[in-house]
Amino acid sequence: MVTIPAPLRGVQRQLAGTLTKALGLTEPVPLRRTHPDSVDLPLTAGPVLVIGTSGSGPSGEDREDGSASPADRLASVLRTWGCDVRVWSPEQGAPSEQRWGGVVVDLTALASPEEAAAPVLALGSILRDLARCARVVVISRLPSDATRLEVVDDAENPLATGHGDGGISPAEAAARAGVEGLVRSLGKELRSGATANGIQLADAVEVTAPSALGTLRFLLSARSAFVDGQASPSPDRARSPRTGLGHSRARPRSSRVPPEGSARRRCGCSLATARSCSASMCRPRARRWRAR
Repeated sequence: MVTIPAPLRGVQRQLAGTLTKALGLTEPVPLRRTHPDSVDLPLTAGPVLVIGTSGSGPSGEDREDGSASPADRLASVLRTWGCDVRVWSPEQGAPSEQRWGGVVVDLTALASPEEAAAPVLALGSILRDLARCARVVVISRLPSDATRLEVVDDAENPLATGHGDGGISPAEAAARAGVEGLVRSLGKELRSGATANGIQLADAVEVTAPSALGTLRFLLSARSAFVDGQASPSPDRARSPRTGLGHSRARPRSSRVPPEGSARRRCGCSLATARSCSASMCRPRARRWRAR
């Protein structure tokens, strides 16, 4: 890799700016990258703002035991990572005259789309105050969570609350699904190297779970410079009883038993039955058999 001398770097930037402006392109922004000798030091490019909803439970209700809300617990964890953390409140709003290096929005307590209005408006009001290569992370719940143990199934009243979607109401399911669209829209709108990503947690997973905090730290750091507009499901979720995997598209292998002494191909059929198999990886061998 050729290193450009320091006196010529300013000339290079000026030529690049003139060329991109003449072509009608946006001027590229040097992305913030981590250094091998000081990984995640500092973690963000500036102070971190934590935005949360009024509720703290999985359905939006306040905690009766007086424990800290998810936003306060996230702020405590961020402070242990060496971040300058500020917590947004509906009464006081966000501090002014700040260049935010990171914004963490906790939407795990949404019970209806109306409850997302205040935190989303607060997020929109500070988008112009983001620093270069800032990070926006939205934490929410999975839209269709298969980890709930109790499923409301009222055959006489199909419109009953929680019917057919793991015990959650249609309004709550719509609010959760809308968060993913919010994340993807933010990823397209942010400029100056800033990124927006989401973390989707299962109902049984807390915001301070190790997997959630690990994903949060990665998305806030400079290592996620090329990750944008992604909604990452939490790995802490129940496994499917049918396939034994957390992936909803997993399918069992073919149950066809090959003849004794024959090998099995990657598509699931045996070499002896490859002539009748329609899989693309078996067609070359079938053509060779027809040529004989």
